[in-house]
This record gives sequence, structure tokens and C-alpha cells, in this order.
Amino acid sequence: MNVAIGISAFGATAGIPATEKGAACFAVELSERHFGGPGAGVWMFTNRPVAIPAPGAGEIGNWANQWLTLETPEEWSRGEEKNNGLARLREDGRLFSGTHDLAPVLKRIISSSSGLSGHTLAMVVLTGPPHDGADFIRTVRRAARYPVFWVFIGTGPSIEPVVRLGAVETIGSEPGDPDNFVIVKTRGWSAFTKWRTGRRIRRAVTRWQRRTPTG
Repeated sequence: MNVAIGISAFGATAGIPATEKGAACFAVELSERHFGGPGAGVWMFTNRPVAIPAPGAGEIGNWANQWLTLETPEEWSRGEEKNNGLARLREDGRLFSGTHDLAPVLKRIISSSSGLSGHTLAMVVLTGPPHDGADFIRTVRRAARYPVFWVFIGTGPSIEPVVRLGAVETIGSEPGDPDNFVIVKTRGWSAFTKWRTGRRIRRAVTRWQRRTPTG
């Protein structure tokens, strides 16, 4: 199976918060363990997607330090700023500007996987509701004709009991909406949460694959 991963970086000028970082690492680990790894690409996004390298097998720790982590408060106070991939994206302004738009990364995943054979699993980590709700709904409806299964993972350190995902949470409520998706919302990534969430995603993907031809 082809796996693509999108990671929201909205509001992450000081680095990806721990909950979102945990969600991104969970998506990578799940893809490596059960689906062959994120071979269909990894993107970070605010208002547009920026491709970043996928981790090699067993390299998730180094990958997270390179692309999901900026300096700690202690390092910042000592002037020890990191010069890693995430810092360079921040410096050249390719990532931390604009609105929190979801449709562009969906379109990038679809276009990148359209030339690949077989099914595609797309896992998208969100920090909150996208600002382009109407465009997102139109995009996910049009995408239903492609063999892509979407997993939207809402996670964040908000005081809210669960993160709010706006238009994302309305998928499936209206005629013409697709059914090729799962929405996950959590505030943490304990071992039990990872196991339970991973099992839910795998079961949903298996059911979808059985009823969805690829060619």
C-alpha cells in the first residue's frame, strides 16, 4: 500500500508541539509497521504543502529531531539555535505563514499518488479546524473517485476536552459525502492510545480495500 503523510505546522513557529509531534511519529510508525512505510511522500503544511524527506526504517528519532523539533527554551536562551530542516523552513518563510488550509495538501497527495499502483493511505495530522472548510469539502468529495483512504488525526494541547476540527467533522453527514475516511481525535499518545487507534485504522482500511477496486 502507498502511504502519504501530511503534518500541519500552523502556529508552530516555536516548533511542532508535543501532541502533534506524537501524532506525526505515530503515523510514521504505523505506516512502517503495517503498510510498508510512507513511500508516497511526507508533507508539512500551513496554507500550502512543503515536501520533506521521509524517515528511513528505524530512523524516526533522528527524523523527528530534524523536521519536527526546534531549539528547547534552554537552548534558545543560550543562543544555541538549531540549524536543522525545520529551522531552515522557518527561516526561508516556506512554512510558517498564511492560513491553515487543508485542501492544497489533499490535492498534492492525490496528484503524487495518482501514478502509483494500488491503494493509497493518507494520514493527515491537524492542529485544529482548517480555514478553507468549503474548499476542503469540495476536494474530499472529488477525491472519492480515487483509491485513497483518508485518516484525519486531530490532536493538540488545547484546554478543550477534544480538539475541534470544524468542516472535517462534518464529512459523511450530507448526501454525496464520501465514506473513505476515519477521524481520530486525541489529546495524548499513550501506548494504549497508539494500540487502540492503530487497530481502528487498520480495520477501517481493510474493509475499504475489500470494496474498492484499483483498476
